Amino acid sequence: GHAGKIYRLTGPQSLDQIEQVAAIAEAIGETIRFEEMRRDEALEQLKSRMPEAAANQLLNYLAKHVDAPAVVSTCVEEVTGHPARSFAQWAKDHAEAFR
Repeated sequence: GHAGKIYRLTGPQSLDQIEQVAAIAEAIGETIRFEEMRRDEALEQLKSRMPEAAANQLLNYLAKHVDAPAVVSTCVEEVTGHPARSFAQWAKDHAEAFR
């Protein structure tokens, strides 16, 4: 029943970058400071980890959502029968990766 369908899979809420950092800090039990960078600085750092085109797409996405929350859907629960995992839960599940 899913052939040809397109699903927008999201978490249960839209969080800005500061809220995401706060959730990671909570998950690892440490204080983390959020510090905004100039786009050219961020691009240089990201290019060392991914192709430049991907880095630009990521930065465009992040900039787009500074003043507008990301769209949230219920597709995860509709398709799987289970609610989407929150970012806070995801951060707890992956806390070791942030230490």
